[in-house]
Amino acid sequence: MTELLESAVNVSQESSAAQNQASASLRFSDETGFNGPVTSLYGTVCRAQPKDGELPVLKSGVVSMGCDYQAASPETSKFYDSARDEVAQFFMRPGEWLSRYPIGSGVIVGPKDDANCLVLTDNHVSTETEDDLQVRLADGIYHDGTVVATDPTHDLALVSLFTGDNTAKVCRAAKFDESSNGVDRAVGFPAHTTTPYLSEGKDLGTIKRSDYRDGDGDVLNPLYGEDTNRPVILMDMHVEGANSGSPVYGPNGVRGLVDAGDNSKLNSSFATPVSPEMVDALKRSAGAK
Repeated sequence: MTELLESAVNVSQESSAAQNQASASLRFSDETGFNGPVTSLYGTVCRAQPKDGELPVLKSGVVSMGCDYQAASPETSKFYDSARDEVAQFFMRPGEWLSRYPIGSGVIVGPKDDANCLVLTDNHVSTETEDDLQVRLADGIYHDGTVVATDPTHDLALVSLFTGDNTAKVCRAAKFDESSNGVDRAVGFPAHTTTPYLSEGKDLGTIKRSDYRDGDGDVLNPLYGEDTNRPVILMDMHVEGANSGSPVYGPNGVRGLVDAGDNSKLNSSFATPVSPEMVDALKRSAGAK
């Protein structure tokens, strides 16, 4: 009995330690923004941090709990640093019985006006908790989000954040360009991490959304209002839950948003193509200046 009690105490202490580590990780990350210590897919600070020249990555086809790194070329490091200032992390606002919960990713498309910033994400991310959205930008601040325009047929939504006097500083718009060189790179927030992770994959061409199959050969259920005949970009990229809405970059800018992936193979996913014209249409619908 004594051994069982000691075991229970140890488990409880380990659980409490993990929770404390996760809370400390979130506080640390809030204070330092996206430049804080790398955290795992569970949201805890990684014991091993990246060495100089390494980036946090999800590798195609490789199971990961996070804290995996890859040496990066100067060009890739420069790209990652730039993308890190453009991405956003979406949360469900904490309540009396619920802590802040990550639900997706997004990318800044520019200011709505002098005091508000617009972030593009997947429509299915915004509708998970439309009235309780919070969005975290690179400065680490959580902003209440309001959905101001949607395009359900392409699974896109535009969310406005009140950024006040910091708008010019934090609302850095990404460039959109549909061109491809055969390799795509996504930057977003898989699972519960507070760190932008890099995912790379080959561009396998464009298919109909209805033609995508998961690892079991099944068709994914259509989203509300979605056009299942719309074109999507097929990739062999590893993405996880909450990667939805992550910007997918080609050689000249953002060419789409991560929409879904196969969690069994970890090397199959697709993205919604997003043209500059589509972004401009959503911004006009939102009343952007």
